[in-house]
Amino acid sequence: MKTITLNGPGSVSVIDQELDQSFERMAVLRVISSGVSAADSYLWSGNHPWNISYPIVPGHEIFGEVIALNSSVETNLEIGTKVAVQVNVPCYECELCEKKKFNMCSVRKHFGSTFKGSFAEEIALPIGSRVHTYQDHIDDLIGGLSETMANAIYCSRRTQLQDEESVLILGMGSIGACLAQYLKSSYPNLKITVLTSSDEKKLVLEKLGIKHVSLSEIESIKDSCDVVFETSGYAENFKAGLNSLKPTGRAVIYGVFQKEMIFDFNQVSEFKELTLIGGHLADDNAFEMSIEFLTKYQDNLKYLVSNVVGFENFTSAFSNPKFSQFKTIFQPKQRIGA
Repeated sequence: MKTITLNGPGSVSVIDQELDQSFERMAVLRVISSGVSAADSYLWSGNHPWNISYPIVPGHEIFGEVIALNSSVETNLEIGTKVAVQVNVPCYECELCEKKKFNMCSVRKHFGSTFKGSFAEEIALPIGSRVHTYQDHIDDLIGGLSETMANAIYCSRRTQLQDEESVLILGMGSIGACLAQYLKSSYPNLKITVLTSSDEKKLVLEKLGIKHVSLSEIESIKDSCDVVFETSGYAENFKAGLNSLKPTGRAVIYGVFQKEMIFDFNQVSEFKELTLIGGHLADDNAFEMSIEFLTKYQDNLKYLVSNVVGFENFTSAFSNPKFSQFKTIFQPKQRIGA
């Protein structure tokens, strides 16, 4: 099968290689599409916080069609089924797995690093992979948003949102944009504001009926927000977000920061009494909710796919301005007109 292989920071090859042989397979998928995430750009640059050994086949936002099944393994999957797959393959033995917090498995074996990922024509799934089925028709590109939307929904569920609360989303990248869309559709009485400096994104927000604010303007909403969602990974955004929270506000931190951040903790426990809530990977419920949401609203979400790349132009993904717009999708076999 043809794969994108990251040999090291900045070094990519398109090569033919076998499916992953490092485990007993549950199934094999034909990759339909796969989101290209900020984490992939960090792997590309080498500026990331993880212990990664190159070479790797990256890609962990998996949407594909089942083309082979292990007859000795009992599953609910069928040939031809379209599915989304969680990045983390749990061990089912650690304390967190025993509590069914499979997304937080302490062993941490991931597609795109531990196992060959989805920037390939096909991907093999180990036994125990968390797989979620699309029952109804889904657009091939929208299916590539499965994990991103699941992460946004999981992020929203990390705090108990109350009717008519004021919410600030820090950043309108792919997760921030999905979160804004989900909250607008699911919590119509929330007062939502998004931090962005992009004029193009401001126009999108205005069409959605969502307020926006830039970093230079954020002082105007000081002490006014009940909940802040940090989805950008930028320290200055996070600091400004804490300043925007009411004295008893909550901050959900979902962005991946490339380096350590220093800020005044007096904002948390002296001047205010804030609750800081971490977010990691979407869980089973968030994936099921993502599939339902994407299926229902797919015609309204096409703007979230800002670029499509394949094998021939994959290396252009991170330098293209469309990468920071919303979501870049990798397609092994691009449809006509993509």
